[in-house]
Amino acid sequence: MLGMVTENVLWPVAAAGVLALLWAVALIFWVLRQPQGNEKMREISKAIQEGAQAYLMRQYSYVAAIGVVIAVILIFVVSFKAAILFVIGAVLSGAAGYIGMNISVRANLRTAEAARGGINPASRWPSEPVPSPGCSWSALASSGSPSPTRPSGTSPRSSASRSAPP
Repeated sequence: MLGMVTENVLWPVAAAGVLALLWAVALIFWVLRQPQGNEKMREISKAIQEGAQAYLMRQYSYVAAIGVVIAVILIFVVSFKAAILFVIGAVLSGAAGYIGMNISVRANLRTAEAARGGINPASRWPSEPVPSPGCSWSALASSGSPSPTRPSGTSPRSSASRSAPP
């Protein structure tokens, strides 16, 4: 069981992660409600989305293969629990990348449509809190944080790192 201090820190962090996810979902819906532009713009955007999707699928296939190797190594070197937590983190990171790429491409179309109305409507977009891959990743990582890899009572620093100067 985790120490009280650790639990008192992890649960609020997880709650903040869930709130950040809810906020990101609300912003995604906001982005998707914005005008999409004319037929040509939508056609170009669809081609970009297909390219982004193909890129992610290729990248994730390589990353998944490497992740499986790392997870197997973790099972034997650290623990089964560490391997499971690694896989959870990898899946959440992948989900954030997928969501971020998907919404970014869609937001770009809407920004281009806004630019047809002048610089002011288009310049509003960068200052709007549109969910980015980094924001999504942070929210997903925080919401998965109540699963520590350290057993209770152990320090995050090994004995070797404690003797080394900071």
